[in-house]
Amino acid sequence: MVCDNGVMIWDPLERFLWGSAIAIALVCGIYFIRIAKKREVFNERIIMLGLASLPLGFAFSLLFTYFQVLQVEGDFSNNIFCGNYESVVGLEIYDLFGVLSYISFGLVGTFFVLTYDIIVKHTKFLLTIISSVLIVIEIIFAFYSTDIARVVFNYFLILELVFFIPFVLFLYTKWSHFEFKAVSSFFFFGFILFMISLILAKSAHKELNIFPLILGPLFLIAGCCFFIFPIIIGPKVISRPLIYWVLFAILTITLLIVITILDIIELLSNQEEIPSDWIIFLTTFVVAIIYVSILFYLVTKNIHSEMKSMSQETMKEDEAYKADFLAMFTRPQQVNFLASISHELRTPLTSIIGFTRMLLKGRIGDINEEQEKQLNIILNSANHLHELITDVMDMTKIEINKLNIRKEKFDLVKELINLKDTFNVAINEKGLELFMDTPENLIIYNDKKRIKQILLNLIGNAVKFTDKGKITIKIRLLKREIAISVKDTGPGIQKEELNKLFKPFSRIVEPGKYKEGSGLGLHLSK
Repeated sequence: MVCDNGVMIWDPLERFLWGSAIAIALVCGIYFIRIAKKREVFNERIIMLGLASLPLGFAFSLLFTYFQVLQVEGDFSNNIFCGNYESVVGLEIYDLFGVLSYISFGLVGTFFVLTYDIIVKHTKFLLTIISSVLIVIEIIFAFYSTDIARVVFNYFLILELVFFIPFVLFLYTKWSHFEFKAVSSFFFFGFILFMISLILAKSAHKELNIFPLILGPLFLIAGCCFFIFPIIIGPKVISRPLIYWVLFAILTITLLIVITILDIIELLSNQEEIPSDWIIFLTTFVVAIIYVSILFYLVTKNIHSEMKSMSQETMKEDEAYKADFLAMFTRPQQVNFLASISHELRTPLTSIIGFTRMLLKGRIGDINEEQEKQLNIILNSANHLHELITDVMDMTKIEINKLNIRKEKFDLVKELINLKDTFNVAINEKGLELFMDTPENLIIYNDKKRIKQILLNLIGNAVKFTDKGKITIKIRLLKREIAISVKDTGPGIQKEELNKLFKPFSRIVEPGKYKEGSGLGLHLSK
């Protein structure tokens, strides 16, 4: 239906859908905040809060737009409210709601990039500073001229969000392992739908009268659905990143191009030439399409490259960047499960070790030689299993950032000599030589238990995998650091196996040879 006087501003269904969509966006943001509060890992909590800011920020921005529209004067007939935006020119309450909408929108980008800067730190908060400056400019100009505030919103704040948020999501994707890369594609597409819903809600598009009024709130609801999808769905469903990124790239670019073309056609059909403000807006839109297309290309290229590397089994991992930013969405319960099952296993195992030692000491009764032999086998196996469970528990504590560090002063060389003595039997059985190149003493301030655990793992691996030759332990004093090296004459590690070195439960063993171990030692040491 076309209005005889003015343009279609709203109808009852559109008002209902906008109210519902804004409520859904608020619930979506609050849900992310609740999840963030339950996260024990700091980085995961910060990322969740950053994601929560997107639906919350758009919800508040659109809520103020919702009330702003109600200030327009017009006539309601045939279930359509027709009005003229010229009736609100200079109206303070209308301008106030507009400014609040702009500021809410700007705060979305500021808080989101702030969470990124907090985690990564390499940017030195540059993105946050730029976003904050734009918000301050918006607030300052809002007191002098709402027209200037509108210009800042249309040509700077929108561009800031369109450039910064996809860029951060792109980096999260790049710096996460392959199986988690699909997660951010849902956030990316959800953000695009949020942006489209906001653009359709503004007066400029309503005056064109191209799109149905209900389309804006439907895009917002769809964006919330895509945002929440990675949390409520099973990990296997989103384990194919290339498919999802290509799919969302096609949908995103198609949507943006269609909106741009329809805008241009409508503008040219109503007037001989396109107004200058629309030329700037459409140019911005085209730049955004090109920018988003480039990001989609880079993401799919990165994913394809990793798939190729994985298929050739030569995948190289840069541990400094493979931070698994998105792992929490596909494996949220794994850490808690490992911690729980490890505790349940260790309790009965402690009793088995205790009673076996009592039997070996003869406290319950005399035992013969064969019984002593069998009991020692039981004790060694139980101790091995106990060490494995302890390693698993340490790993879970590291995962949730709860590994307690208790620093104290101790002599590192003395502790190293004590550890050497524990391996004397195994070293003598293999006929190995062990050399130590260390100072006479070296007092350090650190966690003695954890340092011993690291040295135990490193020396233990050297003894385990060296069948003949020697092992050399060296301590070097640097300017502000201490370097400890353990060198052996074992078979070494093949180049293609190096990427597995610090992975949990990963063991590198020569074909046909079995070596005891859990594959956690180096992972915990790192």
